[in-house]
Amino acid sequence: MQFQKQFSIPPILNIGSGEDPAHFGEEAVHLDLDKWKHMFSVQADAPHLPFKDDSFRTVVTLNSRRGLVSFKQFPPTDESTMKEPTLHL
Repeated sequence: MQFQKQFSIPPILNIGSGEDPAHFGEEAVHLDLDKWKHMFSVQADAPHLPFKDDSFRTVVTLNSRRGLVSFKQFPPTDESTMKEPTLHL
């Protein structure tokens, strides 16, 4: 988990955050199927994110396998499809 914390660039979306084992704290929006007491916690499922596109610079998932239906939902990306992220509030 130190790797994820060290190389994550805010704004961060922490999918399957649970009790925030990586200790992102206020640097991340914590999304989980369950309700948690984090200040920046959102209760939702990963396949139906309640955010606009390009809202986060980094997305991490540490404990979310149960929330992802299928990896086939996510199209492959390469450098030609990447763009500079922007934050939408």
